[in-house]
Amino acid sequence: MFYGIVYCVNAGNLTGDVISLGGTSMIKGAAVVDGPGGISAGSSAVNLVWDPNVFNVVQTTASVAILANSWRELNGS
Repeated sequence: MFYGIVYCVNAGNLTGDVISLGGTSMIKGAAVVDGPGGISAGSSAVNLVWDPNVFNVVQTTASVAILANSWRELNGS
């Protein structure tokens, strides 16, 4: 059993099932797939249990800031 958010990038832009749950596997929270991909949640009716509160605990771990002398430009040639 997994509590939280399962996120799949779907870099290949697949159109079929990208996340497949079966047997006794269970996600309590949310499963998110980028692009046209989908999720196969099995036939036990409890493989994926939606919990809208899971998004209330999502926080960012970084922020954007400009720091003097912290970058350099590379010539492409």
